[in-house]
Amino acid sequence: MRVGAENMDLKVNKFFYKPFGLNIESHFLLPHASESAFDGDVDIKISINSQFTAEKINWYHHIEEDNQLWCEYGEANDFFICHIPNIADFYLNKNLKEIIISNMNAPLASVESLLMNQVIPLWLQLSGELVLHASAVCDKKGRAYVFVAPSGSGKSTIAHYLVTQGFMLISDDAVWVRPSLDGYEAQSSFSEIRLNDNGEVTSHLKKITNTHCGKVRLSVGEMFALSSSKIKQVFLLDSRPPLCGHPSNMSQETQSIWPQILDNIYRIDVSGQKAANELSQLTDFLLKVPVCKLSYLKNQESLERIARSIK
Repeated sequence: MRVGAENMDLKVNKFFYKPFGLNIESHFLLPHASESAFDGDVDIKISINSQFTAEKINWYHHIEEDNQLWCEYGEANDFFICHIPNIADFYLNKNLKEIIISNMNAPLASVESLLMNQVIPLWLQLSGELVLHASAVCDKKGRAYVFVAPSGSGKSTIAHYLVTQGFMLISDDAVWVRPSLDGYEAQSSFSEIRLNDNGEVTSHLKKITNTHCGKVRLSVGEMFALSSSKIKQVFLLDSRPPLCGHPSNMSQETQSIWPQILDNIYRIDVSGQKAANELSQLTDFLLKVPVCKLSYLKNQESLERIARSIK
């Protein structure tokens, strides 16, 4: 239900952005995103309406971090809702053309960060796309390396280190993978990395701002891949020491990894048909892309070993 829509300003500002290669029309200025010219029709319109709400929301899933509610998903009529306490509510229209931000209680920079890293990947899932909770970089030959893992496992730290070693950033936290003629490609997202700000973050990258969740946002500038890159290798991060072994397509190791990759997919629509489609997509993906576990012990030696292994 729309409440008070008649009180909104008649004049609507329009700003244009291209995260994930999508044509996004925003009715407010994103403070740290770079505006971009369009090369086609609008994919998503984004607006803020503090009086927008919905009745009889069915809250069906929530995510906790440190025993506190971090995010909650709901459904009501024409919308899926992503509720992030003390930040904002994001209404994703099921017609796939509109995202409305309501009940905003945080600086716009924090809302912008969540929009890019959480909400747009969820919109892609609604559109039928496969989006992994992962970071990704590519080398000078355009070969992409994807690092899949839950939050706090070191995806962004690895991406940051590899960028300092000459790799190009594809994505920091959400990797949209799409089938190509001879495998799969990773679509570039937007040109920043978020690192935990424990007071010890050192980087030559330009600091953008801090986020709501204790992270610092860094711009990679020219070290950003402007187009999609063919995926050479997918790694599932493992906190155990490395073992001997080599990646292979749908080997016994890949089959054991399959459930963990499934756990690291962005999803807001959990209906039976959507789940069936995702299983089919993931199976095809793992049949066509080499995947293996990768030991990362969160130290400099591990970072250097990873860089050597993919150069």
